[in-house]
Amino acid sequence: MAKMLFDTPIYLHSGLGTISYEGNDYLGVGEFGGVSSVEETEAVVPSSIVLQLSGLSSSLFAEALNASNYGDKVTLYVAYRNDDGTLVDDPWVFYRGRVESANLTRGADNSIRITVQHDLAVLNQQTGTKFTDEEQQKRYSGDTAFSRVQQMQLVQLIWGVSGVTGQGDRGGPNPPSYEVK
Repeated sequence: MAKMLFDTPIYLHSGLGTISYEGNDYLGVGEFGGVSSVEETEAVVPSSIVLQLSGLSSSLFAEALNASNYGDKVTLYVAYRNDDGTLVDDPWVFYRGRVESANLTRGADNSIRITVQHDLAVLNQQTGTKFTDEEQQKRYSGDTAFSRVQQMQLVQLIWGVSGVTGQGDRGGPNPPSYEVK
């Protein structure tokens, strides 16, 4: 099952018929829909997947062509159904991400391929902000959470030696060193 939170949310599943879950009707697309395999690795690496839907009507194709879905949320579920089409149990989420790109192909198939980047990919993005008092004041004026960052950079910790000794004077040219075991 796929939940795509576009401007107009879309709910699809890979079988036939309709599945109702959490107040939404997931429409079956059968062989017209597909999901690429998800690569598993031993490392925590965000991987992308590709969702494909073919056999779009001309009106749906035109609507997809005019849509801007970059960054919209996509959730994929694994669900099992009884012979009568009802869900055996609640589906479980196996992939969450955001739309990275969409490629449309006009022709006999009128298909769309949506590349979805896993939510973990945001951990690799740089925000351009720093953990400084100046940055914190820009965002949250009056917040003192980072007011002592400058002083903390002067402290030197040496691990593995018993006892605590202070050396140098605080804030002078020789920052204090602390030996901690």
